[in-house]
Amino acid sequence: MFFGLKYVEHNLEEIHKIIEHFFDELSKKVHTDFSDALLPIPHKSIIIKGSSTTGKLNKLGGLLKNVFVEFQGLADTDKDLVGLAFIDSNKIEAICEKHSIPVPENALPSAIQKSFKELFDYLYKDKDKLIDGVLTANHYENFLSENGNPRICAFCCLETIPHGGEEGRANYDHYLPKAQFPFSAINLRNLVPTGTTCNQNVKGEKVIAFKDKDLTVSTFAFYPFDENFYALDVMDFHISCKEKPTIKNNGGVWEVKIIPKDTSNRILTEKIESWDRVFEIQTRYAREVKIRLMSWVEIFKSDSENLNSYLNKELKLNKEKVKSEVAIVAKWLFFDFLSKDVSLKRLLIPASSSTKKPEDFI
Repeated sequence: MFFGLKYVEHNLEEIHKIIEHFFDELSKKVHTDFSDALLPIPHKSIIIKGSSTTGKLNKLGGLLKNVFVEFQGLADTDKDLVGLAFIDSNKIEAICEKHSIPVPENALPSAIQKSFKELFDYLYKDKDKLIDGVLTANHYENFLSENGNPRICAFCCLETIPHGGEEGRANYDHYLPKAQFPFSAINLRNLVPTGTTCNQNVKGEKVIAFKDKDLTVSTFAFYPFDENFYALDVMDFHISCKEKPTIKNNGGVWEVKIIPKDTSNRILTEKIESWDRVFEIQTRYAREVKIRLMSWVEIFKSDSENLNSYLNKELKLNKEKVKSEVAIVAKWLFFDFLSKDVSLKRLLIPASSSTKKPEDFI
């Protein structure tokens, strides 16, 4: 990713802690009957419908009971697996550093998969009914404020994110997709405000923590809430022109490569590979240059002498500019390349004394 985000707390964490406590009690294998003893003392009433004296379970209580009953029917080894799976699948930062390996749903005992899915689907869909404070309003506005009001998706810097209020909120991406990793569905450290294209059109159900579709080969990944991280401090971006712009190829053919500044840094190399595999960064940046280059060079139609000044002053990159201007890194890459490629510069930016237009050179 391009820049790390500051983690912002919210009451949703309380729901996650309740479920964490529930699974911790299950793992002890000392409970023979379902009761509020499986829940932390301050939250025992969360599973009761109406008055606590009625003893009737509400929707959440019923779903937890289903999990409990199916858990009781498992062999001890499978019970141990379930307990560890919940723990390992919620250490998001440790997962990104390969200190913990998340457990996908299909690796759990088949007898308990259905009740797990139903529980965590309910928890995520109805989370705002279970907590004091709606995620949409409270958390997102606080997130924006605590992060300096970023306007750009941290994963791509190619699209804006809504700015709260009438604009609404960004998508909260499940960094570990909830379809494969239901245990992490309401872990706020697994929920990252993300641009719509990144979340829905590019990432989808891809899993950042594994290299393969079978989810057997773990890999390093960027932890989204490392607020001190800034890509341009540790990475080099390279662009090359494979085919110069013509009428036929409409913007040329470009290639973008991202590598660590320290090429011996194996961990960072893997994190970049994971980021690119899931968010298709190199391909998207090459496409962005192809699509935008003619509009970018419009300002230089009459004066090519200003190119270096523009590159070194107006386009000079810093963290705040990267967080606020769409495609600024792609734009900088293109103009940096153009400043060094004399033939392409002449092709796209005619001299001030010429009456020809850029399209005459293509």
